[in-house]
Parts: sequence; structure tokens; C-alpha cells
Amino acid sequence: HSWRAYETYAWGMDELTPLTKGGNDAFGGLGATLIDSLDTLHMMGLYSDFRRARDWVATQLDLQHDAKLSLFEVTIRIVGGLIAAYDACGDAVFLTKADELASKMLDNFRSTEQGVLKHLHLIYTDIPLNIFRCCTCNAMESHYATTPETVSLAEFGSFSLEWHALSARTGKPEYGIQADKIIDGLNQRYPKQAFLPTWFNRHTGKYNPGNMYTVGGLADSYFEYLLKLWLLRGRRGEVYRSMWERAMDEVLDRLLHVSSDGLSYVGHISVAKRAGSQGTFKPKMEHLACYLPGNLALGVGEGAVRGAKAHLYASVAANLTYTCWQMYERMPTGLAPEAVSFDPVVGMTVEKGSGRNILRPETIESLYYMWRLTGDRKYRDWGWEIFQAFQKHSRGKTGYHSISDVMKVPPQAEDKMESFWLAETLKYTWLLFGKPDALPLDKYVLNTEAHPLLIKAAAA
Repeated sequence: HSWRAYETYAWGMDELTPLTKGGNDAFGGLGATLIDSLDTLHMMGLYSDFRRARDWVATQLDLQHDAKLSLFEVTIRIVGGLIAAYDACGDAVFLTKADELASKMLDNFRSTEQGVLKHLHLIYTDIPLNIFRCCTCNAMESHYATTPETVSLAEFGSFSLEWHALSARTGKPEYGIQADKIIDGLNQRYPKQAFLPTWFNRHTGKYNPGNMYTVGGLADSYFEYLLKLWLLRGRRGEVYRSMWERAMDEVLDRLLHVSSDGLSYVGHISVAKRAGSQGTFKPKMEHLACYLPGNLALGVGEGAVRGAKAHLYASVAANLTYTCWQMYERMPTGLAPEAVSFDPVVGMTVEKGSGRNILRPETIESLYYMWRLTGDRKYRDWGWEIFQAFQKHSRGKTGYHSISDVMKVPPQAEDKMESFWLAETLKYTWLLFGKPDALPLDKYVLNTEAHPLLIKAAAA
């Protein structure tokens, strides 16, 4: 239903606008939904649809036009999607396009060994396509990032998986080398601090005095990728596993709290610009942070931590997954908001402006990893209830849509179907109810857009 609506009304465009039966080019006209859907189509056996999408990539994907793009979004959606499609079927057209696009991105970086973020010198420069602009924006960013000198941790720290995978497949080491410069540079600059804040100065490589410590939006995938890079490289590169473990230890120590109604959650710490500020804890958890229990479960299941530490991480993962499920269960629509706050008296609440649901995947993602770790049927039961809520409130005549407020029944529909609905939410739902060998976790690592990358090929 989702794919057919996109194919009918928005073919080749970035996103379907289901209410107006059209599309938009929110990601520079690179066919984001089409490319995001490639490996999902192949995985589900929809081969004729996959071939039509493949032909569009081969003949219509234009990498020469001018656009304002996000390094982060293009990496995880387009480069990641093309590599995963190549891994799925071996068709060289996908690898050729990924290489062509990444080579344009590589031109952005300045060759220097001084400073962490010198390599991102042109990230905010405008067109043409080989110049990338950070377009990420939300309420948190507008509060903290007031100048184009500032770049988020996720924006510059979340392309290591895709670029290492590309190096392994093309035989071009420069992609992996450039990715390592960022991660290794951060580790060298901050050897005693694995849990880094969100905002950095792109010229100096130092983080801003007014900042935020979070595992939610604008920082999340950096921490996620530390573990996954270790896995992708065949468990080589102990530094990445160690950075992940130390970061997770700090997260559990500083951000993990229990609400008045007994729910474990991770908030964030807001640090003022004044000297000596230790920061203020904010009892608010984004849906984006619901990837965290799945990441912890993956680390436990794949042996990144052992013994008592593994038991601790597994317990925290189970508790956080339950909270993320409750973000759905407690809402009138059965769908989670963008964020919940935890009142000291009444517990979980939804503040004004946080009630949207845009078809996000993070809770389904964690349900999948928890099911793979434990085999507990309750994770499938919870996933089915979430899927049924999407069916009831987000399915329209033309694909699926976001809703403006999960607290209102019936909810008001919004004219947007995110590409990650097909790339992630539906894929994780399908995997949750599939056989374990549908995607062996000892052979694949899923990037933050749920594109499966072969470990064997990437370990070279």
C-alpha cells in the first residue's frame, strides 16, 4: 500500500505527500524514498518492484544538479541505501552510484591532520551538489545552534559505517580513512570523555560552552555507530567498542532515571553558557532515544560486554523498551508522541508541541533487537499492537501519513509520509515477525536508516 502510493503519485521524488497525492524533494531530489526502500523491497521478495526502482537509479538518478543537502541524511539514506541494495543483489549500478555520490562528499573535506572538525570545513557551504549543507533543524537545535559555525555530533560523527563499507567494496581506502579521522580525532581530543555533548565548533573541534548531553536527536547515531563500526569491521578496532562501552556507562550514570510512576527513562542535561555550569537535568525523553535499548541489546547479544556488565545492560534495555512501549500504550491513539516528559507527581505526560507522530521506527527497532536477544513473545505482541494503531490512525487511501496530535481521537492527518516509514518502520516490523535467518545479525549490521550492510565485505 505504501510503496504503491509512492510509485503512483511521487515516483522519483523524495517523499510522498499522501493527502494531496503528490510528492516533495526534501532531500535535494535524490529519490530518497525510492532508494530508502530498495533493500526493503528485495528483502520482502518484491523483485519486480525492486527492478523498476533499480532502473530508475540507473537512468534517472541525477548527481549533477545543484542542491542544499545534509551530509548526515545523504549518507544514511542515499549512500547507505545504495550500498545495501548492492549487497542484496550484487548489481554494480548501485555501487557505482554510491561511489560517485560519496566522492562528491569527500571533496568537502580538507586534508589536514590538525583539529577534529577541520575535515568538515565546507559542511555549511551552499550549492552545488558536491558542497553539503547541514539542514537538520528542530526545537533543540534552534535553542543551541545559533550560528553556522556550529555542527551537531550526529551530523559529523555518523558516516563511519557507510564509508568503511564503501571502501571495502570499491577498494578505495580514502573513504574509511576520512571517517576514521573524525572518530579517532574525537577520541584523541577527549580521551577521558566518551559521552560527548551535542554541539561543536566546526573550525576548532571544541564543543560549545552552552551545550546539551543527550542520546536523542542530533547525537544519537554517533553513539549507535561506535558499537556498529566495531561489528562491521569484524570485531576489529577495540577502540570503537571501548568508546561505546564507556559512553554507555556514562549515559546510565548521568541520564538514566526512574519516574514517579516507575518507568525507567533517559532524559538530557542542558548546560548553560556561563563558566562552571554543571548543567540541569531535564526529565524529557524523545522517541528518537528509543533506539538506545535496542543498541544495548545488540551489544549484549554480540558480546561487546560480558558478565555483570552484560546483565546490567540487558536489564536496562528491557526497562527502557517497556517505557518506549508505554509511550504508545498510554496514548488515546495508541501511537507515541515525539517526546514525553516525566512529572514528579503524575509521571509520564505529553507537553504541548510534542504530540506529533511521524511514523518513527525506534521503538519497533528496539522491540526487534529485544526479541532477538530474549525470544520473549511479549515484544512481538507489543509490536503488533503498535502496527494495528498505525493501521487505524495513519493509513489513508494514499499510503500512510503523520498525525498532528496523538492525544486526539480521531487525529488530524498531516500531508507527509517519511521515507524511513518504508526503510525502517515497516522493515523492523517485518523482521520482528520473521524468522531469525531473515537477517542474520552475525552477518549484517543495520545502519541508522536500517540499511543492512554485510559484515564480511566490510571487514576487509
